[in-house]
Amino acid sequence: MNKPFSYSYDITLDKNYFSETYDASVNPKLTAKDFIKTGIFALIGFAILLSSSMGTIN
Repeated sequence: MNKPFSYSYDITLDKNYFSETYDASVNPKLTAKDFIKTGIFALIGFAILLSSSMGTIN
C-alpha cells in the first residue's frame, strides 16, 4: 500500500552557464546617484519612524 518515496534532481555545473547567469545578474557600475538615492530613502524612513506612532512601543 505504501509506496516508498523517491526523489531525484539534476545539477548543472557548467562554467559557461554560471558565467552567463552571473554576468546577466551583476550590475558592477555603482555611481554617486545610487548612494544619494539610498541616503534619501534612509532619511525618509528615519523621519517616518520618528514622526509616527509606529515608532513607539506600547
